[in-house]
Amino acid sequence: MAATLQNRFLAPAIFLGMRSFGASAPLKDLLKRFGFTADQVVAAARKQLGA
Repeated sequence: MAATLQNRFLAPAIFLGMRSFGASAPLKDLLKRFGFTADQVVAAARKQLGA
């Protein structure tokens, strides 16, 4: 997972990315813990699109 680069973009946007490092667990647990589920990604996309 890449770190977010929010401060590098001038347009308002929603960023999905890691804000911390060093977590250790099975990948499926980490994805859920940090918000990388299909439902959360879709919700972020809809929010960005104003839907």
